[in-house]
Parts: sequence; structure tokens; C-alpha cells
Amino acid sequence: TRVGGPANPARLTALRRKKTGRRPAAGSLTSLSEPALGHPWPAEDMRKHESWLNKIGIGLLLFGVAVLFKYSIDKEWVTPVVRVSFGLGLGIVLLVLSRWIRIARPQLSRVLSGGGIATLYISGFAGFQLYHLVPYSIAFVFMVSVTVLSFLLSLRQNEAILSIIGTLGGLGTPFLLYRGTGNL
Repeated sequence: TRVGGPANPARLTALRRKKTGRRPAAGSLTSLSEPALGHPWPAEDMRKHESWLNKIGIGLLLFGVAVLFKYSIDKEWVTPVVRVSFGLGLGIVLLVLSRWIRIARPQLSRVLSGGGIATLYISGFAGFQLYHLVPYSIAFVFMVSVTVLSFLLSLRQNEAILSIIGTLGGLGTPFLLYRGTGNL
């Protein structure tokens, strides 16, 4: 049996007649546009594995951003305000891209949404804990807003993973914003 490539039209017509009991309509291209013997085209087979590739890709993107931040800190190229602003901008861009491609590529859209939420959490943490750019109250309100955004996206996209990210971020907020004094 063959996988992909041009199919034998006579064989496909015979298989379809056997399956449905009738011939395809005259002039239809269905016999040429379908894979031989029911095997999926390579592109359809790749979509099954797209989810893992997307997750690896967003993980590599976040790792690359972290390495870039570390490198820029070591070389003193950019100020802390620019670093945090870049992180916030990247998170927003990922969320906008996920919204933009949600119909054409739903799996990639979900991965980009999760990456955007994670980037916003990391940027909020860095702005408060690492660089002391914002006071506790503003950082706390920001983190709660990101958690609410994560839950709203989860409901809108009907995705449990965004709820898990929001729950972890919401429960982690007191630990991420801990100043070392008082009760946790």
C-alpha cells in the first residue's frame, strides 16, 4: 500500500463504489484529492504531533528570553526598566498573537496564551522582587490581574491548562512577592 502521492483513480473509484454503493459524481476531483487507501497525508499526520512541538517551541522561547535577560544584565546593556518593559511587551504580543490565530491554529493559540501568561507573571515578579521598580500594592494588583486574565482566557477558550497556570500563579503570588518580613 502507498502512503500519500497521486492515487490510482480507478482503484479509488472502485473502493468508493464498494463503500457507498455508487460512483462519485462525474467530473469530481474527489478521487484524486484523497489519499490512497485511507492513509492520512503527511500534513495531517504532523498536526497530531503539533501540540508537543508547540510546547517545546514556547519553552525554548521562554528559555531564550531568560538567557537574553541574563546576558543583558551581565553586559549592562539595558536598564532594569527596559528589561521589565520588554517582558511585559513580549507577554502582550504572545497573547495578541494567540487571539489572532485562534481559529486557524487552535493548538498553537493555546500554547501562545500560556506562554504569554507565564511571561507576564515573570515580568511582574522581576519588576517587584528583582529590580524593586514598583511597590508591593501595585505588584500584587498586577499579579491578581494576570490571574484573572488567565481564568477569563481559560473560560473563553475552554482550556483547563490556562486554569492550571492561573491557579499556580494565583497561589504562587504571595510567595513570589514575599519581602522576607512578617507572616507569609
